Amino acid sequence: MKTVLFIIHTDDQEKIEFAKKFSQALLKKGADVELFLMSKGVKFAYELKAFVDKISLCSRNAQELGINEIQGIDFASQYRLSEMVQDSDLIIPLI
Repeated sequence: MKTVLFIIHTDDQEKIEFAKKFSQALLKKGADVELFLMSKGVKFAYELKAFVDKISLCSRNAQELGINEIQGIDFASQYRLSEMVQDSDLIIPLI
């Protein structure tokens, strides 16, 4: 099974919609889809949680934006992102 990692670094609604639709299509094809939200992308944690189970976000960026613990979402570090990148077969950055 392929692991696809979306790195979402934007608050552009079109790119967020693309991530939702493409991740759903990948999941239907049997891919393992993960999201890592950083910078302005952390604002969409609640919204994206409805589409993908495996979501991590930059804890520092979340803190800067006043976002506290969200059940089911991993508040992670940039180091964790580097591990996710290493473990992924395909990486899709949305900047």
